[in-house]
Amino acid sequence: MMRSMFSGVSGLKSHQTRMDVIGNNIANVNTTGFKAGRVTFEDMLSQTLSGAAAPGTTIGGTNPKQIGLGVSVGSIDTIFTDGSVQGTGKNTDLALSGGNSTFIVKRGEQTYYTRNGAFEFDAKGNYVLPGSGLHVQGWVNKTTEHSKVSTEGAVENIVVETGKMMPPKATEKATYSENLDSTTPMITGYTFSDTRTTPPTAVVRTSANDGMYITASEAQPVTLSLSDGTKRTVTSGTYTIGRSMPKVTSFAYYDTLGKNMRASSLWKKPLPRR
Repeated sequence: MMRSMFSGVSGLKSHQTRMDVIGNNIANVNTTGFKAGRVTFEDMLSQTLSGAAAPGTTIGGTNPKQIGLGVSVGSIDTIFTDGSVQGTGKNTDLALSGGNSTFIVKRGEQTYYTRNGAFEFDAKGNYVLPGSGLHVQGWVNKTTEHSKVSTEGAVENIVVETGKMMPPKATEKATYSENLDSTTPMITGYTFSDTRTTPPTAVVRTSANDGMYITASEAQPVTLSLSDGTKRTVTSGTYTIGRSMPKVTSFAYYDTLGKNMRASSLWKKPLPRR
């Protein structure tokens, strides 16, 4: 048989293996946790027709004469490079980070390893690999505190009991931040009604000062009804109302059970009394 025929056949066989690997990669393009493979080739042994010669005093060196005998498959490697993480729309799915990472799943006393992170909870709250019923294992924090999970102990089946509630705990600290609307126009005037006249007359007073002054005598006291429900009676002297009126903002928040709660924040610029 001609050596050229043998070399050609070896090339066809080796590239057929490469096509098989490529076809498998394409077939598993949507397989969860699948890692693509690649084929590397290597040169087969060469037949030496004549050896090499070292240079002499009257002639230079000569190279060997060799004929290659074809190609063979050197290896079929699995590419464990991390791919881009994509959302699945299911909050029980997990993704691996790191080429040597695997999930631990178990059935009875038999332990398995998988890169498939398409998990879900069954009717009893077991975290499982659907279709096989294998339990997903990991480290579990069994305390009621939101502490860091220790990874030093043995792994166990992950179970989240349906309908189970954590004991309530009073909130010790809450942090809240809010921005005032810079586009809100500044209050520049106030309206006061004089109920002693018929009909009552309204007086609008605008001022560029930091306060407004209402002066009354003992014979004609003035009663002020403020926005917080309190009343101030001025019989003599001066009472100051700050130009920066309080601003009450209502906002919603949720407790750990998802119940809607409401609270209010009061914004007020303190002004010195006169």
